[in-house]
Amino acid sequence: MSPQLPPYYLDHIIVFLPASRSSTSSPASPHLPPSFLQAFTPYPGGQHADNLTANTLILLQDGSYLELICWVPGADEEKKRRHWWSGAGTGWKDWCLGVSGGSLEGEGDGKGEGKGEGRGEDREDEDAGTRHFALLNRAEDQGGVKGVYLPPLRGGRKRPDGVEIGWSVIFPSEDAISLPTWESREEQDQEEQDQQQKKKSIRGLVPFFCHDLTPRPLRVPVHPDATADAAADAAAADRQAGKTRHPCGALGLLELCVLVAHEEVYHQVKKIYTRLFGEARILGGGGEGEEEAEAVFTTSRPIPGISPVLETAAPRIRLRLARSEAEKEKVRVRGAGSGFCVCDVVLAARAAQEEEEGGVAGTGRENGTRVRIDGVGGGEEDVGGLWVEYL
Repeated sequence: MSPQLPPYYLDHIIVFLPASRSSTSSPASPHLPPSFLQAFTPYPGGQHADNLTANTLILLQDGSYLELICWVPGADEEKKRRHWWSGAGTGWKDWCLGVSGGSLEGEGDGKGEGKGEGRGEDREDEDAGTRHFALLNRAEDQGGVKGVYLPPLRGGRKRPDGVEIGWSVIFPSEDAISLPTWESREEQDQEEQDQQQKKKSIRGLVPFFCHDLTPRPLRVPVHPDATADAAADAAAADRQAGKTRHPCGALGLLELCVLVAHEEVYHQVKKIYTRLFGEARILGGGGEGEEEAEAVFTTSRPIPGISPVLETAAPRIRLRLARSEAEKEKVRVRGAGSGFCVCDVVLAARAAQEEEEGGVAGTGRENGTRVRIDGVGGGEEDVGGLWVEYL
């Protein structure tokens, strides 16, 4: 029997923001809109090893996070131009998957990221990314997605406390998806044609993977390190809980949408997602002559079982074909000529009637309520849809 791809979890989602207006000196950090500051407890990230980007994190209890990222002021313009996020403006840009614990064990030192449900000090050995790439690069009849991904690259960043963290990432190949050219589409204006001819990138259309080379808690500091002192453990746990305690009540990732303008691209991407996540729930196309509009895939969380609320709904990846004029306009504005965009990220929170063990009260919102956090209308607070749904 041919090896199958390992199970994946939704690790983090990337949103680009302008650099902080006070970031003329080190360290650089993104400027958080007032709506973000009101809804979340931001956690300092650091500057990436390439000295081009810096980040701030929104850590969530399920071990996932939102990465708020910006260009470092004064960074080398030529290097920025060659970067895979070249030209990135405000909004959702990319998303990352992790490999569920123990799935890549068997070679090297046998340490798999997420072992012990992501809580411990285990990390992946340096060959885990290579082994994963070998599985991805198998032919389709052998359970792989050959040609979709590039070999792993090493990266890292330095935290504000001076701690160096490292990882190995597997990015999608720009040749994995055949994006249409604007010349054959008379409805596109010249500005959009120029944008796409300048750079056709599939980053955000197909997810990338991250394998930790240093312990994952250094990159995603959600849980405290154990100590011999029970009082110190309790204090550390309280500090750690503060990092994931948000005024909006968000507990974990619930949903993201990849909106695609062209049907041929939709079906190419759907095929890749099916290999990664399994069969989708199809919306539309149920009746005679009814066209398929959306494929909904489910995945898992870095730390399962953290909350009964999160156990009621697995994270969803919505691949949607833009059909309405509003959706087509969203792709045009958010996609910057690429023909797709990442949008409408939804976080899960506890509704008013839900109480966890220990009597922790809910947030006061009714079950099923969905509230938008970011602004609308294309202003600096509009990142393309950031919502909290109360379960």
